[in-house]
Amino acid sequence: EVHEKVDVDQGKLVIGYRTGVTLRDDGMYAMTFFNGLFGGLSHSRLFRVVREKAGLAYYVHSALERTKGIMLVGAGIDSAKYGEALRLVRQSLEDIAAGKIEDWEMDATRESLASHLKSLDDAPSVKISSYVERLINGRVLSFEELYDALTGVTKADVAAAAAKVKEDTVYFLSELDRPGS
Repeated sequence: EVHEKVDVDQGKLVIGYRTGVTLRDDGMYAMTFFNGLFGGLSHSRLFRVVREKAGLAYYVHSALERTKGIMLVGAGIDSAKYGEALRLVRQSLEDIAAGKIEDWEMDATRESLASHLKSLDDAPSVKISSYVERLINGRVLSFEELYDALTGVTKADVAAAAAKVKEDTVYFLSELDRPGS
């Protein structure tokens, strides 16, 4: 854990994870699905639990770096709520790894990922970037193959992907101590 203090208005929490899965691995599609359900999409578990239900974050999200096999969770929080926010992120990951996943979460994630794939044609630069990433990693699939790989992910696949994710580093940037506060 690394804690630093600077002149900021809100704390910045970043948690680094090792996924053990890269784009070269067959498990990347389940990991991509897990990331969407966990914190990568607007209906994600982190958004609903940490931000909406507990009111602990101004923003919260997760993102995969698929070539290196890492995932980052970022959140803007009130520094006084650091411990609770960290606990809820960890608990959300544990719950998904334990298979505590709702059918509607699977459906919403599947729909969002399918929509994202379809939208690649709308942004040539994103389409090229996605293709180059897959080319570098030896995973050039057709649209149909990508679609089938992502939309065919099951709850068991998502839980297994989540179980591979291991916390590596917790970084917290918080406000300076101010006189009278």
